[in-house]
Amino acid sequence: YFPGPNSFTGEDVLELQGHGGPIVLDMLLKRCLELGCRLARPGEFSERAFLNDKLDLAQAEAIADLIEASSAQAARNALRSLQGAFSQR
Repeated sequence: YFPGPNSFTGEDVLELQGHGGPIVLDMLLKRCLELGCRLARPGEFSERAFLNDKLDLAQAEAIADLIEASSAQAARNALRSLQGAFSQR
């Protein structure tokens, strides 16, 4: 459990870690969905962090750049941006 505002998104977050093989993890996921949980959309955690002022726009875009990086240099540049190298202080 990660209470807001100290979580990545700035919101209360519960993270489950299931130990076992794929069948056990699938059972855990299905049960969570039955109880009303839903899967996060791609980029949703970054979006929520941005909306809650935990990331600025340059950092939020850097996450997408890091995911899409096609070279080590591109990944390093994205990491620098994510760490705030290009953010206003």
